[in-house]
Formats: sequence, C-alpha cells, structure tokens
Amino acid sequence: GRRQGISDSGVETFRGDRYRHLAKEICQNSLDALKNNEKTVKIDFQLFQLDRKVIPGYERYIEVFDQCYISSKEGSGKVQDFFINSKRILESERISVLRISDFNTSGLTGSKAEKDTAWQDLIKAAGISNKGVEAGGSFGIGKYAAFACSTLRTVFYSSYDEDGIEASQGVAEVINFDDVDGSEKD
Repeated sequence: GRRQGISDSGVETFRGDRYRHLAKEICQNSLDALKNNEKTVKIDFQLFQLDRKVIPGYERYIEVFDQCYISSKEGSGKVQDFFINSKRILESERISVLRISDFNTSGLTGSKAEKDTAWQDLIKAAGISNKGVEAGGSFGIGKYAAFACSTLRTVFYSSYDEDGIEASQGVAEVINFDDVDGSEKD
C-alpha cells in the first residue's frame, strides 16, 4: 500500500480557514443529500466533552497512536509534535468532540455495498466522488475538512439512511506505522 504521512495534501488543503471550510463542506454535502420530498435540511453542530472510556475501541486506538508515535521518532519534529500532543489529549479523562448531524437528508447510502456509493466514497475511498454534475462537490476531497479540524485527525461517521440502514465507522488520517508484530499498518 501507499505510505501516508501527517502532511496529507487532502487535510492540508483545509488547514488555513478550517472552520469555514468545514461548515461549507458539511452544508454542501447535506444539501446534496436532500430528500426529494423535503424542503429544507437541518444541520446541527454540537461541541461537547466525552468521557474517553466510551469512545468505541478506545484501548486499540491508544495502541495505534502509541505505535504511530514510535514510528514518528524517525520523522520530522512536526510529526513528533503531533503525536506528543495526541498522547496528551488521549490521556485526558474527557475529550472534546464536535458532533455534526443533518436531518431531512437521504443519509449516507450504500453502507452494505462494496464500492461506488456515498458511504464507501466517504469512508473508504480517496479522490473518488460519484456525485452527479448538479452536486456541489465532485472531487472527493471535501471530506478532509473534518480531519483538518480534528486535533486527533479522527472522524467517527454514523448514518441512518433513507432505507433504515444504520452504519458506523471511525477513520483516523494519521501515518503508517509498524505494528507490534513488525508488520506495516495503515
């Protein structure tokens, strides 16, 4: 697979005015997913503190960030600083979380499919968009705005789509690392 560093161009694209970019990308995606029979989309941004112990897969998440930190010791100061700060955040009892919810949309459809769906393009693809020409975004990079706003470069996605299918997935856009067994992970 490809090697990934902390200065991913998708994330760096949105670093300048990241909160404005985040709002724009979220609103654009929600409007693109407007249900046909609805007249308005509601988008709710909510910042709160979450007990670290309720984060899904928290223990493994810590292990991954520890392995990334070990791997980063051969990297630049920027990479090391990122993981030192991440470790400090992850050791806190409570972690800041920004939840963004939208309503009156189709949701992220296609979570059960292998490829070429809204869910798959967002969660598991890079540089891929299957939106129609009438959609606001069509290059597949807008999703990185959320990672630019996350000090841990981590986003948890959850969707309840128009067919009643629920799906959840966490994604961390950090670096490749050597796992404890010596194999490279990404």
